[in-house]
Amino acid sequence: MRELGGKRLFAAAFVGLAMVMMGGFGRTASAGVLDRIGQEKAIRIAYREDAPPFSYKDKIGEPVGFMVDLCREVAKKLADQLRVVSLNVVYVPVTAADRFEAIQQQKADLLCEPTSATLSRREIVDFSIPTFVDGASLMIRADGPHDLKAMAGKKIGVLGGTTTKESLRSSLKAAGIYQRHHPRQNPRRGRRDAR
Repeated sequence: MRELGGKRLFAAAFVGLAMVMMGGFGRTASAGVLDRIGQEKAIRIAYREDAPPFSYKDKIGEPVGFMVDLCREVAKKLADQLRVVSLNVVYVPVTAADRFEAIQQQKADLLCEPTSATLSRREIVDFSIPTFVDGASLMIRADGPHDLKAMAGKKIGVLGGTTTKESLRSSLKAAGIYQRHHPRQNPRRGRRDAR
């Protein structure tokens, strides 16, 4: 990876666990969720299948990864707190596009995947303390462009519905080379042409 013309695309990713809708484990808004978990003796953990090493499916189709491991530990502590001898963990696969809806629509109680904690996201879900701090950079072939201006007209792959996509868009706009171009967008990957 290298910087483009002295500029580095940067999107801070303070990754935390998105907690139960409208409140963390200690708030009254989540009391109903905690009661349900205690009564049903089950917690629903949402995870992405395509976000290694944080959350993904292993060779036999089981959820694994750093965030999944953390969520399993949260489930164990929650079981102790609720005095539930055996808490059943139900895994709910989500995508980058629908992960917050799964929490909002109460399809899942806990989101275990790489998620940047932004102010707008904090309005709909609660986050744990940051569990991983990272940034985003562009990966370019050795014979690729050397600055952002040279990206004009080139295809750039980025995962849609992410803060990285928004940061990339801002960087391209600041360089004067971004134009909204819908027809060539691939909705599954959020791929755009820098024009």
